[in-house]
Amino acid sequence: AQPPKLLNQIKQLIEIKKNAKSLHLEFVALENKAQLSEAFKRIKYQYKGLNGVIHAAGIPGGGVAQLKSVETFQKVLQPKLFGTQNLLDLLTNEPLDFFVFISSITAITGSPGQVDYCAANRILDAYSAAAFQYFKHPVFCVTMNWQALRDVGMAATSETLLFRLDETNSTSPHDGCLLFEKILNANQPQVIISNLDLNDYTPDNVLTDTRLDYPNLPLSSDEQSNITAILHQLFCRTLGLTEVGLDMDFYELGGHSLLAISLLSKMRAAFNININAATLSQTRTIRGLSKIIQSHVQEESD
Repeated sequence: AQPPKLLNQIKQLIEIKKNAKSLHLEFVALENKAQLSEAFKRIKYQYKGLNGVIHAAGIPGGGVAQLKSVETFQKVLQPKLFGTQNLLDLLTNEPLDFFVFISSITAITGSPGQVDYCAANRILDAYSAAAFQYFKHPVFCVTMNWQALRDVGMAATSETLLFRLDETNSTSPHDGCLLFEKILNANQPQVIISNLDLNDYTPDNVLTDTRLDYPNLPLSSDEQSNITAILHQLFCRTLGLTEVGLDMDFYELGGHSLLAISLLSKMRAAFNININAATLSQTRTIRGLSKIIQSHVQEESD
């Protein structure tokens, strides 16, 4: 049995093949220049040329930056960085009608937990702005910064998406097709497709709100109890709960990467020590974190 995601992709390809004159598939990693070059040779031989390119390759990011490895960052950057460079190098002499760079609105607004994906799309936007220098013939180049598509695409299938896609924060596939065609026939180098009012856009303050009722609160003689009480208040405030057990898992209570960053900021401000994301990922309870903080406090006093 095939997974639902793959079955859905197969159905979409069958629908494309039914409505298009022909469908030719090449499976190539854009960062592999040799493979990409051979694929272009086969395509041009079969179709007697190449009219346009839509660069939509990408890998979604997700998660706290401190917990990501260099390899994870590179995996997200490769299609947008090395892939774009390879495409431009191989097509520099091709008399294309158009070259479309499919980017994301995160390149402009940023997005919590998406530092690698944001950087990848900023790179893509920069390539698009300078793309005219690569081609020997005039080629219409345009960047499309999409907010999100519903039902299809990267955001719709993401397992790390922190919100539900609806009419207020995404575009339907039908409207997306109409907008794509309209943009392709316009004369703009970069177009943002979004329901946000970018003039009024401000990032969610959950990441910067570190105000506390007890800044630099001195620890009492019973330090462990005091630390535990403060952590309990922080857990409740961050998770929006009135009560949290000392041995309850932060992530099982509804915590995620965004809330983890908020909790860590509050913990650093409350105890004046550096608690990193890896510590929270490994020690997810009030009791466990209390012991770690107590150990730090003891080391400082010694």
